[in-house]
Amino acid sequence: MYDESTDGAEERFLARVQQHAGLTNRAEARRLTEATLNELAVAVSGGQVEQLVRNLPEPLQPGTPKAGQATAFDKQAFLDAVSGSVPSTDLEEMEVLASAVLNAVREEAPDRQVDDTLAQLPPDLAALFHGSPRDREA
Repeated sequence: MYDESTDGAEERFLARVQQHAGLTNRAEARRLTEATLNELAVAVSGGQVEQLVRNLPEPLQPGTPKAGQATAFDKQAFLDAVSGSVPSTDLEEMEVLASAVLNAVREEAPDRQVDDTLAQLPPDLAALFHGSPRDREA
């Protein structure tokens, strides 16, 4: 069954990512969102990522994460992993792109879930939830 409200929420989320990331179309925003959330699902515990993305439109939620321990990522390893699924390989650009997705997630998720997620990430990676360095300098 077609659910217009879910489709509208998905479009609004992708539009926000597209705008914040400076992308030219929704397909790029979708690929970036999927790549970023799939890598985030590896970087935090399975139950935590599930709680964090619960408020996102269902088609954008990453697949069921594996139970157990998260894989330790620093910011560069996270961005390298995300860049494998999107056209950009420039580290500074990847930081802006991934940050656009994580900021959109932060805007949708309950504060407590964001805080719990940030507690599981190294500070340099957690900072991406608050904008890229370029955003923080502005």
